[in-house]
Amino acid sequence: MTAWEMVEYFGRLYGMDEERLQQRIDELFNTLQMQDFRDTLGSKMSTGMRQKVSIARTIVHDPPVMIFDEPTSGLDVLVARALLKAIESLKDQGKCIIFSTHIMREVEKLCDRIAIIHRR
Repeated sequence: MTAWEMVEYFGRLYGMDEERLQQRIDELFNTLQMQDFRDTLGSKMSTGMRQKVSIARTIVHDPPVMIFDEPTSGLDVLVARALLKAIESLKDQGKCIIFSTHIMREVEKLCDRIAIIHRR
């Protein structure tokens, strides 16, 4: 399956209207800067591409609450920046974002409130 087909498949699983689904996929591919690899097969994708597809397929149905666990892990700097910008845009749309990371710069940029888990 291509990147587009994967996201489309999950949108259909969520029961999305076909017209809204195509519009939403187009929005996500623009926001996450995925247009260049929309027709790339999953087996040919880089780690960053796979990460973006994973996020797009998870949020294609526009859920009110989103959980991101180390979303920039293993990504190069440019892809990580684009991803953080997309998450910030979701936050600005009023989505509830639960964000787990060890990178404090990401926390400073994205979070309104924080909780720190400390193990002894």
